[in-house]
Amino acid sequence: MTTVAQQLELTGMAHVRGLLTDTELAPIRDELIRLHRNFNQLPNSVNKKSDDNKEAEIREISHLVKQSPLFQKSTVFSKCLQLAQEIFDRKPHYGHDEAIFKAPGGQPVDWHQDQTYSKYDKDKQCVSVWIPMQDTNKDNGGMQYVVNRKEQLLEHNRVTADSFMYRIPTDLLEEDIVTLSPDMTIGDVCVHTPLCIHRSHPNNSNQTRIAWIIQFNKYGKARFLRLSNLKQYFNG
Repeated sequence: MTTVAQQLELTGMAHVRGLLTDTELAPIRDELIRLHRNFNQLPNSVNKKSDDNKEAEIREISHLVKQSPLFQKSTVFSKCLQLAQEIFDRKPHYGHDEAIFKAPGGQPVDWHQDQTYSKYDKDKQCVSVWIPMQDTNKDNGGMQYVVNRKEQLLEHNRVTADSFMYRIPTDLLEEDIVTLSPDMTIGDVCVHTPLCIHRSHPNNSNQTRIAWIIQFNKYGKARFLRLSNLKQYFNG
């Protein structure tokens, strides 16, 4: 049986079925719906962004784990932490989290790699756990992953000058890419590496697609002390 860690090594992503229950997700989902409903009235202390995404708005709220015990002490967080520990075979460190809301009519998020958002660490040792709050597939904004490409960081451009999102220029993608768009039922998660090329499908449903993404890293603050990272700051 292929482990999640082995699957990540092979394809850069893994679909983990039934990690969570709907009962465990319910309080997280309810709070995310409340935050989204009050998005424009949230205080400045809440880290939030929005992007028009061509036809319908995409909204993002970050650092939920740092702001609310409901997220930090949830069974969802602890089970994802345990999954990261199994992948790394060592105690993982929380790095970042964000909730992303794709409105009905929201167009595809362009192909990108999460590594490009990290300017301080060129050898990012982490995994991102993508947790949908509803059954998710290619019809309502589900994820799509490139699963046959050797992992290396490609050039990215901002989607627009004022966008918070990046994309890979289409001419840099190989014509023979093989992709996977997993059909995810409530309780499933997808895990991917920082160099895995991925995007999301358009949301053709009449409901906002909600997902919570938690990033765990292998070394925590000690990543700055690793020789492979220190080299990037010196010539020669």
